[in-house]
Amino acid sequence: MPPGLDDLVLRLLAKEPQQRFGFAGDVAVALGRMIGEQRAAEVDPRPRAYLYRPRFVGREDIMERLTKHLLRLGEGRGRLVLVGGESGVGKTRLAMEFGRVAAVRDCLRARAI
Repeated sequence: MPPGLDDLVLRLLAKEPQQRFGFAGDVAVALGRMIGEQRAAEVDPRPRAYLYRPRFVGREDIMERLTKHLLRLGEGRGRLVLVGGESGVGKTRLAMEFGRVAAVRDCLRARAI
């Protein structure tokens, strides 16, 4: 086995996501170095896809409000909730996280449009 493979595998399997590699490209570079390949940093790097999403923080208030609306579905009272805001403020991520909450509660009618 190449030196460092154990460390790489342990980092990939780390319990805390922050201790793992954040990007697939970083894993490729680490594997390349094990076989003697030296990759230079790109001058104009392409956007890199996350292997793991960052934690969802700072939206507890809105998630609580949305969850209250979700609980009312169990009472037979439907709701329409619209989420708006500037581009890049996290609307899609909020909808994804709320969709996970809805799925756990078997409310699969909640979805992002």
